[in-house]
Amino acid sequence: MIQLKGKEPSPLLTMRNARTQGPDFSQLPEVVWVEVMSYLPLHQQYVVSQTCQALYEIFNHPSLWHTMKIHLFGCTDNYSHAIRSRIFIPHKYIKLINRFGKFFKKLTLTVTEYLNQFPEEWISIMQELSKQCRLESLTLEIGRLTSYYHIDGYQPLVKDITALLSFIQHAVRLKHFHIKSWPMYPHSLSNQDLNIFEVILKNPKLKDLKTLSLFWCKATEWSERMPILPSPESMLPLICNFQHLKQLSLRSPMLDKDIILELSKPGRSKLKLLQVFVHFCPQNENFKIPEIASSHWKQFVLANPEVEMECTLLARTPHLELASMLKTDCPLTAITFMKFSKCDSQIITSLNDMYYRSLKKFACYCDPSCKENELVSLAMRSPNLNHFVYYGSLGCESVEKLAQLRGTCWNEFVIPNSCITVQDALSYDEDDDRVIAPGEDGQYYLVGIARFHQLVHPDSQRKQEMQDKVSEALGYSWKPI
Repeated sequence: MIQLKGKEPSPLLTMRNARTQGPDFSQLPEVVWVEVMSYLPLHQQYVVSQTCQALYEIFNHPSLWHTMKIHLFGCTDNYSHAIRSRIFIPHKYIKLINRFGKFFKKLTLTVTEYLNQFPEEWISIMQELSKQCRLESLTLEIGRLTSYYHIDGYQPLVKDITALLSFIQHAVRLKHFHIKSWPMYPHSLSNQDLNIFEVILKNPKLKDLKTLSLFWCKATEWSERMPILPSPESMLPLICNFQHLKQLSLRSPMLDKDIILELSKPGRSKLKLLQVFVHFCPQNENFKIPEIASSHWKQFVLANPEVEMECTLLARTPHLELASMLKTDCPLTAITFMKFSKCDSQIITSLNDMYYRSLKKFACYCDPSCKENELVSLAMRSPNLNHFVYYGSLGCESVEKLAQLRGTCWNEFVIPNSCITVQDALSYDEDDDRVIAPGEDGQYYLVGIARFHQLVHPDSQRKQEMQDKVSEALGYSWKPI
């Protein structure tokens, strides 16, 4: 750049020089750009790929296409004639699968509401995809959980079910298999070629499955109240077939003592995690809590010494019913109460007595009826507790005490702001007519202004004080959600 004496360079030239002399990101290795792109959602990856040829090539890198989620929209019910209309398949899915399908390793296939009729083109695409890709993880969330209410409505076509089952039939490297929901209609379950559990058993290349998750549900979601689920008797051959399971997730109506004893047999791989979705309904015998003796749990733990058990409660479950499964030797490490479940003093006392040594996570999303001191006592007695989520009423002092119990050892500490109450709001003498007064730090303040803020906003001030103390205890800036 030529610069005349006595003249400053123009701002435009200065900015241009700053850009020229800055870091040259184009020289970053390919692996770094692939890592950066992996944090972006698909549509943003595409936008970035349009900036230059180098980033377009990164967009086509195989490792960016190892994980794929395909989300299709079904029909809102299975009684109207609209159920026979074909599902609309976005053209982008067809293009992406045709181009990158062979790279898929972790596939999630979701159909919301109810399964409609797939277009013929999509069926052929799925069948071809199941042969091309080498899936290591497959998650199926096909429609809602089926209940007896849905049986009289339209049911999925055989060709649609067959197309979905092709992913299991052609799987050769599958290690993790999750069924979040599936059309559980009697006509398909009675047919061995359409029964998804029979199809799993028929593929000998799935013997080395590590993770099997059946109808598991996240704590913040909701589930069908009385869905059609496989019985424990039909589950047992499945468990026997997979001798190398490390993680098993199922619902309580699918569990019984025979499955626990099967998981305790010598020669099997050691189970690391057992997740039980407690699904209780007093009006239906199929949804009773299974009776599992303490001796069976003891045998189970001896065979799987590092196993952890997580329980999630869907609905209100009496303590006595829950106690039929959760015995003294049960390796319970986490318990979660969903929004419409029940957490009372009896359950907290039971946890405090039997599982204070093993408990690592306590999460309550319902409106509990237990007392604050019982909850604090549970946290004090549980040395391994490092996850705490509580949507019940808690005073500021209790929140501070809970935070200080574990301090920086808390991996999760979640309490909604609306659930925190102020129990120690300050009171003022109305006859105090002082204008100024000394504070705790010796500094004088205007009494009238301080009284106004304390009386109008006592909650916010006390909560801010609590927030500061909790942040100090946790070692980071903490805020109630």
